[in-house]
Amino acid sequence: GKSVMLTDLPRPSLINAFMAADLFVFASNVEYSPLVLFESAAAGTPFLTVPVGNAEEIAQWTGAGVVCPAERDAKGYTRVDPNELAKFMSRLAKDEVLRKRLGVSGKQSWQRKFTWEKISGEYEKIFLQLMSGRVHKT
Repeated sequence: GKSVMLTDLPRPSLINAFMAADLFVFASNVEYSPLVLFESAAAGTPFLTVPVGNAEEIAQWTGAGVVCPAERDAKGYTRVDPNELAKFMSRLAKDEVLRKRLGVSGKQSWQRKFTWEKISGEYEKIFLQLMSGRVHKT
């Protein structure tokens, strides 16, 4: 009884969708590092997520998100109670001030630390340190 909708939006349309949204909800069952949360922050859109991959860290680093508690099953999959997620969604939908604060914080954090220019600069520093012998193997 489930429906699946597949989309392959062109990048500009995807960016516009993030920027037009009031809230991005991400309730994945399994992740490593959900980059989509950084995209939400970059758009200035607050997000609601579950503790999957390093989503909790991303929420903390960006200040853009709220984490809804969820359990992990025996296989390591995150399983959120739909009623609990709906409560969090409802609270955020009703709290425009909080959504605005999260959105602004996320956009500012992304601009300060998480643009590809900033990230590539950090990688460059590491590579230059390695080449000059200033980084030691442990």
